[in-house]
Amino acid sequence: VMPETAAVAALDLLDDLDGLLERRARVAAKYNEAAPLMGALRQQVRPGDRHAWVHWVGRLPGRRDAVAAGLARAGIQSKPYYAPVLHRHDWGGLAEPAPPLPVTEALADEVLALPMSSELSTADAERVAWAAVRWATGRP
Repeated sequence: VMPETAAVAALDLLDDLDGLLERRARVAAKYNEAAPLMGALRQQVRPGDRHAWVHWVGRLPGRRDAVAAGLARAGIQSKPYYAPVLHRHDWGGLAEPAPPLPVTEALADEVLALPMSSELSTADAERVAWAAVRWATGRP
């Protein structure tokens, strides 16, 4: 059940949904442009589909933590998107042992979400993208 105030806010956003999606798409385009330069494998969108870009997530094998730390030093918030994974928690004997989950574990160790908002400007997105490139390539 959604509280009434949240429902009113959501209805208000519907009027600008196309604009909101377009602004997020512009931010994602800047990140997508920089992804190959930072060595990031990025989310894919199937032909004919439209991504809402609620998050922009890239896979940075061997560089995720360095990029996140560098971005943090620059005052840019990021998030290891799939971490922590539930099968790594100590459930104190309350759960059955998990089988090996190599893809899940790789994603938990390598994936980073960059800031995403319809309120970010193109200049903000460029600042984030190029800071990530600098840290991913070891040229801070």
